This record gives sequence, structure tokens and C-alpha cells, in this order.
Amino acid sequence: SLAALSKVIRGTSLLSSEVQKLASALLNQKCPLAWQSKWEGPEDPLQYLRSLVARALAIQNWVEKAEKQQLLSETLDLSELFHPDTFLNALRQETARVMSCSVDSLKFTASWKEI
Repeated sequence: SLAALSKVIRGTSLLSSEVQKLASALLNQKCPLAWQSKWEGPEDPLQYLRSLVARALAIQNWVEKAEKQQLLSETLDLSELFHPDTFLNALRQETARVMSCSVDSLKFTASWKEI
């Protein structure tokens, strides 16, 4: 993690192989494999972190809308999510529960419009 790297730089922690891999990737302007295993974002570390922060802020906005029962009242930008397939599957399961029907009986429909 960046916190572990910071501790090594400050001399308060020993260099581990994990921290060495992280530092090596960052020095070569490559996104660390440990990060990519969590989310397949941009290859550039700076762009990765920017995208990470943008998605975290967007998800916080989604949470606030959901708490007010307003999440599904407007268009959702699925690109704001780390794993949109997980969201769509959860939505499908919740819809089946509310409608008292099987998940397999539901059909997914999407419409595209220019924003």
C-alpha cells in the first residue's frame, strides 16, 4: 500500500518484497499489479488514482441518493462504478424479491440516449 511505502521512505518500516514491487512499478510509471487485481483501471498510476477518487466520490453520491430513495429516479452512469456487473446483478435480485418472481424470469432492457 502507499502507506507502507511511505513508512519505508520515512525509515519507520523495513522494505518488504511487496513494497519493493509497488515502488518499482510506480517508478516505472506502471500501475501495480496489486491495484489492477482490485480494479482494472488505467495503466498510468496517476490516472488510476484520479479515476479511483472520482469513482469513490460518485459512489458516495449514489449512497446519498439511495438513502433518500432517489437512486433510480434518474439516469445512472454505470461507468462511475468499479464493477457495474455486480450492481446490475444486485438490482436484478432485488427486483425479483420485490416482484416475488424468479431471477431467471426477468429480462434486462436498456435504452441509450445522448447526454
